[in-house]
Formats: sequence, C-alpha cells, structure tokens
Amino acid sequence: METSLTFDQALAALLGLIGEYVDVMIGSAVQPHSYPFATFSGTLQGGREMRRRRSPSSECFYFAVGEDLASGFWLERDRFGGARDSSLFDGPTLFQGEIRISVWRNHIGSSEIEFDIENEDEE
Repeated sequence: METSLTFDQALAALLGLIGEYVDVMIGSAVQPHSYPFATFSGTLQGGREMRRRRSPSSECFYFAVGEDLASGFWLERDRFGGARDSSLFDGPTLFQGEIRISVWRNHIGSSEIEFDIENEDEE
C-alpha cells in the first residue's frame, strides 16, 4: 500500500532516516521502468537547509549519503512534485520535475552486520 506525502511529510521521513544505512536510487519519473541514472548506499547524513543562488527564497535541503559529503541528493520545495511512502520499502520516493529519488533503509548492507563464515574443509 502506498501513501501520498506532502513536502513536509517527505522531509520528516528523510530526517527520520538520518544515521541509518540507506540505499538511494535516482531515475526517471517519466519512464519509471527504465534503468536508474545512479544508485548509491551509505549512512544518510545531512538534512541541512541550503540557499540556492538562483532561487534563494525556496526551501532546499541537502542529504549526503556515506562519508563523502559530495554524494547525495537535494529536496527542494519549488521543484517538489509529490512523494509517496510504500509499505514495500522502508523510506520515501520523491518526485522533483522529471526525476524520481527513492530512499530506503538497507537492513542487509549495513556495516554493523557481521558474517561468520566457516571453512567446512577444515573439519
């Protein structure tokens, strides 16, 4: 089941994921079944309000993903075209112009998970 989100609800959902290990997929909102433009994973950081030179009055937030603050995405009120929250994914999908940004909590890829692999040949 999907739920529509306002800008403020989408922002709150993203802020709720700060510090979590997430996957991000950026793709076309116009052709939703096409290959994504970019995918990346890491700890969600940010939620910092920024002012853009061309539109200083618009609310704009930058979310960095991973340790490299250069990898991330923007959430901008003037470009916000809606969002939805899905019970299938643990995070929102944002629509800004012709761009779709999906962000979800990654429980498997977290660096906190450890694997104990034993070599059966050593028995």
